[in-house]
Amino acid sequence: MVVVSVKQPAGPEPFSERAIAMVNPPGPGLDVQFDRSGHHLTVYLAGQLDLVGGPDLASQVIKRADRSVEEVWLDLSALSYCDSAGLAAFLAIDEHVAGQDALTVLYQPRGAASTVLSVSGIDHQVRVIGRRKSDALTPALNRASTV
Repeated sequence: MVVVSVKQPAGPEPFSERAIAMVNPPGPGLDVQFDRSGHHLTVYLAGQLDLVGGPDLASQVIKRADRSVEEVWLDLSALSYCDSAGLAAFLAIDEHVAGQDALTVLYQPRGAASTVLSVSGIDHQVRVIGRRKSDALTPALNRASTV
């Protein structure tokens, strides 16, 4: 892991400065950035989230989502692909965060990532914000559901 800039809290107080860590990709096609500001952790995902990166992503997020975190936002706006391992990572993260009485948000899923959230039903278990209607299902799935 390559840490670019991380500010640690001085005791039990929440982070007072913005902390950003860049990590080497958990998988060859996935870039991950962590941004910690106060009680909020934002995880920016870009590329492909699959069997290679899913389990490592979950462990990295869980490690950073300590008891002082109230919200974990996973920014999916640059995620181009997500398979079942990625979905399992989202569920593992949500289970950990919910166990701490905190909230997980999947933010701005686009294209294939948005489709897999809809088809799998995970969007009924984990809060999804910022989805475009056109991304909810592919046109082929939309046509199939109206037949």
